[in-house]
Amino acid sequence: MRGAPALLLALAACTGGGLPLDESGAATRVEAGGDVFFIKVQGDSALIRNYATGLHNQARLAGNARAAAEQLTGCTVTTLTQQLGVNSYIAGLDCPATT
Repeated sequence: MRGAPALLLALAACTGGGLPLDESGAATRVEAGGDVFFIKVQGDSALIRNYATGLHNQARLAGNARAAAEQLTGCTVTTLTQQLGVNSYIAGLDCPATT
């Protein structure tokens, strides 16, 4: 078990600087199109993160990120902006009014 701390550190380094769930635990795990995303919804926007997929499939990731946010929220994604350097996106949401 001596290697366990080193393995944990190595795995954490692969997450783009953080672990999939933020400190508050508010992110929800959603799978779409074979990709796994962690999504945190705040009002009419959502932060969408993917920690496991490389840089060579950005178009697929963006489409699946959009689908994951819509699946989780029931809203339409009106804008999707990729954050610089990581597989993170900010989605603008248009949600139906609840009655």
